[in-house]
Amino acid sequence: MAGNLVLVGFMGSGKSTVGRLVAAALGVEFIDLDERIEEMTGKSIEAIFEEQGEARFRIFESANLARAVAGAGQVIAVGGGAVMDDRNWAMVCEGNVVVRLRASDGATLERLAGGELRPLAGAGKLRDDPEAAQRLLRLAAGREPRYAEAEHQVDTTGREVGEVAGEVTAIARGARIGSTANDG
Repeated sequence: MAGNLVLVGFMGSGKSTVGRLVAAALGVEFIDLDERIEEMTGKSIEAIFEEQGEARFRIFESANLARAVAGAGQVIAVGGGAVMDDRNWAMVCEGNVVVRLRASDGATLERLAGGELRPLAGAGKLRDDPEAAQRLLRLAAGREPRYAEAEHQVDTTGREVGEVAGEVTAIARGARIGSTANDG
């Protein structure tokens, strides 16, 4: 039996949205690492980046990741950059089922252009700034080799969120994560 279901992938891939649905379907706790960091610090991710810098944010991220993966039977959505640290990646992989959610470049830009502000995305500028969009895609490409190491790969491009959540739920159940996995 695996410890947790850990969702990884680039920003805008659907980790938080899909994770909530999967956790509900499995009857387990959902942990959004970014939300935990905001609760711990009392600041938004954007404020942490602006006031304390990315390096300090990554310290908070690693500490909260260690706490999250210490539990078992949870669905955890990990921030897009967290897995770039080798120690974090080792924590994510050890005893957990790792599912990478991915989206095409076009879907990523579309999702981030109209959504919430994200420190490394420059969201809100993507529609009007081709250079910002290219910087974002370069960041995604740089992270691709790590994301490709995930045990399971699920494409979210052009798919309904419920369909993606169903696929990820099936992966979790196959690994015996969730209350229904322990029923018999």
